[in-house]
Amino acid sequence: MDRQTVYAGAIPLETDLLNTNKNVMIALAKLSAAILGTNTVVNGLTVTAQSPAAMAVNVAPGEIYMTANVDTNAYSSLAADTSHQITKQGILLDSIAIPLAAPSTVGYSVNYLIQATYQDADANSVTLPYYNSSNPSQAWSGPNNTGTAQYTTRKGAAIVTSKAGVAATTGTQTTPSPDSGYVGLYVVTVAYGAASITQSNISTYANAPFIPTSGILVGGLQNNLCNSSVAGGTSDALTGSYNPGITSLPSAGNGVLTLYLRAASANTTATPTFTPNSGTIAAKTIVKGAGSALVAGDIAGGGHWIELQYDATLDKWVLLNPATGVSTTQASVAGAFSNLKISTVGINNYNSVITANSIVLKNSSGGSYLAQSVNATGNINTVGANGLDTGALAASMWYYVHVIYNPTTQTTAALFSLSATNPTLPSGYTYSARVGAVRTDGSVSKYLLQTLQEGKRVQYGVLSGSNTASLPFLASGSSGSVATPTWTPVSWGNFAPPSAYALNLVLGTPVTSSGTSMVAPNNSYGAYNSATNPPPLMSQSNSATSSTYLTGTIVPESSNIYYAANVAGSFLACLGWEDNL
Repeated sequence: MDRQTVYAGAIPLETDLLNTNKNVMIALAKLSAAILGTNTVVNGLTVTAQSPAAMAVNVAPGEIYMTANVDTNAYSSLAADTSHQITKQGILLDSIAIPLAAPSTVGYSVNYLIQATYQDADANSVTLPYYNSSNPSQAWSGPNNTGTAQYTTRKGAAIVTSKAGVAATTGTQTTPSPDSGYVGLYVVTVAYGAASITQSNISTYANAPFIPTSGILVGGLQNNLCNSSVAGGTSDALTGSYNPGITSLPSAGNGVLTLYLRAASANTTATPTFTPNSGTIAAKTIVKGAGSALVAGDIAGGGHWIELQYDATLDKWVLLNPATGVSTTQASVAGAFSNLKISTVGINNYNSVITANSIVLKNSSGGSYLAQSVNATGNINTVGANGLDTGALAASMWYYVHVIYNPTTQTTAALFSLSATNPTLPSGYTYSARVGAVRTDGSVSKYLLQTLQEGKRVQYGVLSGSNTASLPFLASGSSGSVATPTWTPVSWGNFAPPSAYALNLVLGTPVTSSGTSMVAPNNSYGAYNSATNPPPLMSQSNSATSSTYLTGTIVPESSNIYYAANVAGSFLACLGWEDNL
């Protein structure tokens, strides 16, 4: 900051005082620009209805900070300075009233824009006393004794005016743009026949450059008033209105712009856009992570606050808090789960109850969603979410169990489908993962067979009076030869789903007679007494002393497994299966 220097005994000049004023003005201007920037901002100048209400509005005291010439006109004996621009402070020290008129056409309304600008204004004209330099004892009135009055103050003023829009049918009227050099502050809507203006007729102009009323530190930094907005536009073309209005985006290396937006609805596409100042800042795509596309519902829905950060390298807005998170390698496997259980039990039952701590679901574009605290009950005798995906229920048929998710309603549900990989998802549901399989019985009612699933392991539930009153038999009695051996192929497709990678079996040889029963995944295994190629599962009994019942697991290599037994009471039952989830 420059300071004038004067000396004892020296004759003071008017330029000493003028330059002192000018230096202080420039210093304040530079400090203001350092804190507020060089874009126009406004403090105060609040527009309110009069009380009692009348056909005018009040403008409260306040200031406008705007870039202007140091001096467009000469400042007394200092020459004009139009080669330097500084941030000037225009002050409105007392409130003013602005009268407004209603339109003269029935059914019409008009929008008035309340706008403001900075203006240098010379004021306080006074005829000053002078002296005659040739005769100092002689008093003059005005310069050269002309009696001419001169301005004694150069005011930095905040000028606030109204600008009427074009009256039109109520609801179709538009707000005029600010005049050149002005900024918009408020919009006042006046309808035909109005006798007064109320506060409900007054709204803040979009992106008006207001400093928060609580100040930069509390309002702007602590309360985030400068970077928070309610969303406008549509669910996939969002807009914001921030105060002060955002007029440019930072370039790479010049900081990051982070804004908060209260969403009105969930996004429905993978490429929604956002602009913080429609008409000034071009709309840009919203992404997440390092540039990954969004999925429907990443903007969770009405009332949710989202955090958007502009990435100058990507030239996109990055959603920092997507509802479905950012995909990771661990989360890329659909159906990954923790503590999965599926209970399909009960006499004459159509229901499967699915619970899990968490399940990874995926959508068609590869996005992942981690469903947590899953608890869904599906009824296969209905169609839609928590039911069958499509078509009529069929008897003696395998149906795959899926968990699905609707990001718009944030709803998790169960779904049955004939397809293991491509179920027909109900409207709004975009994520899914297969978690199991169930089977209908052969009755007219087509009830579900009783099964209990823990993780990937599924077991038939035996319940008296149900359609699984005992374990289902794949084969029984004497068959083939255990000595040659001669193997009998046994189809397992009615006892475990195609998605099973292992069969849990019970092989029994009863006490009624001595004998052997055995099972293998193919027919290349040896006889019951082979020392080099024995069958993987074998049961033998001694008629006099014991029966043998053996449980074991076979990984099938085809649609058949192979069975041989030499005693009539032998059997091969299915205990359950391991699902290849």
